Amino acid sequence: MKDTKTRADVLIKFLAGHQDFDGRRSGGMVRKHYDAAHESENKLKRNLDTLVHLEWVLMIGGIAIAGLIAYLTARSILPHIQAITDALTNLANGDETISLRTTGLPNEIGKMAQAFAVLKNNKAAARQLSNQIATIAKNLPGVVYRRIHHIDGSVSIVLANSDRSVYVDRVSSTNNVGEFVFDPEKFMELLHPDDRNLWKDRMKNAMISTEAASYEMRFIEPNGGIKWRKTLERPHRQENGDVAWDGVALDITDLKNVEQALRESEARFQAIVKTAITGIITIDQLGIIETVNPAAENIFGFDKAELVGQNVSLLMPSPDRERHDHYLANYLRTGDGKIIGSGRELVGQRKNGETFPMDLSVSEPYWSGRRMFTGIVSDISERKLLEERLRQAQKMEALGNLAGGIAHDFNNALFPIITITEVVIDDLPESSNARKNLEKVVLAAKRGGKLVRQILTYSRGQPVTLDPVHLPDVVDEAISLLRATLPATTKIHTQYADGMGYVLANATQIHEVIINLGANAAHAIGDETGRIKIEVNPVENSDKIQFSSLGLKPGPHIQIKMSDTGHGMDEETAAKIFDPYFTTKRTNEGNGLGLAAVQGIIATHNGAIHVASAPNQGAVFSIYLPLWREKSHCTL
Repeated sequence: MKDTKTRADVLIKFLAGHQDFDGRRSGGMVRKHYDAAHESENKLKRNLDTLVHLEWVLMIGGIAIAGLIAYLTARSILPHIQAITDALTNLANGDETISLRTTGLPNEIGKMAQAFAVLKNNKAAARQLSNQIATIAKNLPGVVYRRIHHIDGSVSIVLANSDRSVYVDRVSSTNNVGEFVFDPEKFMELLHPDDRNLWKDRMKNAMISTEAASYEMRFIEPNGGIKWRKTLERPHRQENGDVAWDGVALDITDLKNVEQALRESEARFQAIVKTAITGIITIDQLGIIETVNPAAENIFGFDKAELVGQNVSLLMPSPDRERHDHYLANYLRTGDGKIIGSGRELVGQRKNGETFPMDLSVSEPYWSGRRMFTGIVSDISERKLLEERLRQAQKMEALGNLAGGIAHDFNNALFPIITITEVVIDDLPESSNARKNLEKVVLAAKRGGKLVRQILTYSRGQPVTLDPVHLPDVVDEAISLLRATLPATTKIHTQYADGMGYVLANATQIHEVIINLGANAAHAIGDETGRIKIEVNPVENSDKIQFSSLGLKPGPHIQIKMSDTGHGMDEETAAKIFDPYFTTKRTNEGNGLGLAAVQGIIATHNGAIHVASAPNQGAVFSIYLPLWREKSHCTL
């Protein structure tokens, strides 16, 4: 400033001594203005000094005021902040009993107190949730775990509930951070050998799989027992690249045992159903067949595929077929069913249209909440035949006993008639009419004696001696006797198999059988040209000849088959021809005992006789006698 003033003074002095171009001096004017400027400068300086002083005063006052405000503020806020800080510290240390006042506080302090209350409630809720999860994990009937597959290839378990013996204690160790280091190879040794490949696949895909998994494995217990566990787990990839599998492994040993028992029970049930000799059919509420067993297939002649899905009325003849759906609907509506829970004898129909008698029992089980019907079917055709044979045998036995008693008495009455008449005849001349009449009496009496023998044969009133015989030879002997009684228009043809064995038989009675059947055949042929064919063949018992229904024992037999070209007979007549005193002949042509005697003779030989015939188709009589010994083994 001093230098500036000096330079200004020098400049003023210079200007004061300087003259204008017109010769006048200009210094006075300059000086005058200079003094005025200098005065203004001094005044400005004084004003600046005053202003600077005022700024210092204001600054010091502001600081003082700010300090006062800060002091007052700190005095009113710091206790609240300290209280919040202490509360947070206690809350972090687990003390959830502490609480803060949230009303009557400065705005920001109030917000902080409210935030603390929310934090406290959230922590309490989190603790409660954590306790619930821990309780659930503890109470779950299995192992709850988190298995982590690290990117370095190691495996650890960081969470498991108390039931962790399989997943943790037996196959892992604890590392320096408290994790259980899991050993998959050691774990695999605990598995059943058949399940180890499954575990290998799980480990192989653990780092790449993104889908939940469910699998079952068997574990070998320390005592050597086997336990089944079902594992349900879900993966999620962590930020560091590890893959964590959260899961639960449930002990399903009891369930598996039950399943195995059910499978075994089902297998036994299926075996029983498949091997049962009775048919088993199940239908639904609409009468649609759902299952059939092999026996039902055999009984009705259908394959399973032909029956399943069809209405069960398919197996019934009319009119039951048309009425069945109505019966079923009525039962479902009213519950009135005569056959449910009991058995009845009905008529069934096979695939070929043949009807047959059957026993049917129906039950009403519920399967999986569905109302079903199960029918047990038995083909009683054979039983009916046997029952008819039994009734026939009982009837014949009764008639035979009666006839036998009468025959004995009649034979006793005939003996003196014949004897005395023959004595009288011997005393009469041959040309005497009386002699001729008495000869007729003797002939009639002898005919009565023959009838007596037939009756006794039928009634088995006489003992019979059976000897080993070769049937073709016996048949030939009978044919030689039969030919003499046949008309010339009836021819006899024979056909014998080679190398036949022997049967135990009474040759005389076999002669009577052949002659009797031959005489009936000739009568059926009548005056027309006809043929009688006699065959002798070895046979085995088979379904075709229905040995069981004929009452024959299993084993080889010799068959004598006599067929003719006569007028035949209907089924009703064929069923009665062996009845005593049943005949289709006119009066004086037969007495109805011939075929009854034939059946009695065959029965005495432990054999059977069967007839097959139809009107205008002739008749075929088949006689079966048990083989006694093969010819190669016989030394007679």
